[in-house]
Amino acid sequence: MGCSEKTSAQPAPAGAAQPTEPPKDGVRRGLGHQCVPYDLTRATGPIIYRVADVGRLGVPTLDKHERDEIRTISKFVHSRHLRFAVVGGGIVVFNAFRGDCVYDAPGYPVLNGACNEYYQPGLDPNVTHPMTGCLGPPRPWVASDKGLPGDPSFWRDGGTPH
Repeated sequence: MGCSEKTSAQPAPAGAAQPTEPPKDGVRRGLGHQCVPYDLTRATGPIIYRVADVGRLGVPTLDKHERDEIRTISKFVHSRHLRFAVVGGGIVVFNAFRGDCVYDAPGYPVLNGACNEYYQPGLDPNVTHPMTGCLGPPRPWVASDKGLPGDPSFWRDGGTPH
């Protein structure tokens, strides 16, 4: 796929209604999606894959540590929206319950990162961001996670509002 290739996120023809925001799931890239910035010109950043597709042809090969990490998180977080992206040489695991490409802060909690780490795939897809302090109850799959007082079942759906 080249840079000059048209995607579903191309600007509308003159006179047509202009979209107000990019597509929430970005542009399809094989088994994954790539987010489109607000200027709607082209997809950028890493490709986001479904955790359920790990091991399939066309999905990055993960090392044993990364596969074990995803397996452990999946035992506690039961969401069909679990996703991962290769960011900064490692994987970022998150629950994309509002779509693969969320375009607001703080984004999604990084399920395999620090308790205050967030990923903004639509705004700043190449890095994760720290917030001030831990923002959720302890994550049961992270032995040293301090978290805030609260019910760890919060994570059952990946930190989505119940």
